[in-house]
Amino acid sequence: ISKFRICNELVVKCSTLDNQSSIFFARQAKAIAVKRNDKLEKSEALNNLGYALYYSGKSDSALLIFQQAIQLAREVGDSNNVIGAMNRLGFIYREKGDYPKALTYYNQALTSNVNEKNVSEAANSYLNIGVVYDDENDLKNALRYEEKGLALYKKTNEEAHIANVFARIGNVHMDMGDTSKALDDYEQSMALFSRNDNPRGV
Repeated sequence: ISKFRICNELVVKCSTLDNQSSIFFARQAKAIAVKRNDKLEKSEALNNLGYALYYSGKSDSALLIFQQAIQLAREVGDSNNVIGAMNRLGFIYREKGDYPKALTYYNQALTSNVNEKNVSEAANSYLNIGVVYDDENDLKNALRYEEKGLALYKKTNEEAHIANVFARIGNVHMDMGDTSKALDDYEQSMALFSRNDNPRGV
């Protein structure tokens, strides 16, 4: 495994535990990519730097870095980093309460994900859109998009994600006053969490 790859993996591992180390490793990865004159690696490193900056509370700086990552990723035809950065931009704008911008970036992530080639990221985009609609109390659209995300995660058989989505859909059904469906969703979520020895639950 390369030093570049190790640095990028450490960015994610340190992001919620040691913000400064996360930023340090992201910058190390970027420096390696620049030295190699590798634009593909640089776009990935910038994406991870934005991720690290966000978790250190520097969301405005993260926004700028994600924009740079998208521009560079487009230059080299790296659709995965474009999609990932757009989903992260959407997340930051949602956290800021700017729902129109959040939806714009989430939908752009879906548009960039031609034919939902990256199934996990497409599922993530649908779920993120559902969360925004839930925040806006548009429960019908929240349910529609979260069910789209669930369908894609079922294709990849990612049970931990499926369990999470069932719990979220249960919350929407509960808010809609459909207790019976909500309980069914929660039961399916709990069964999957138990099967995967996951301590999380409803």
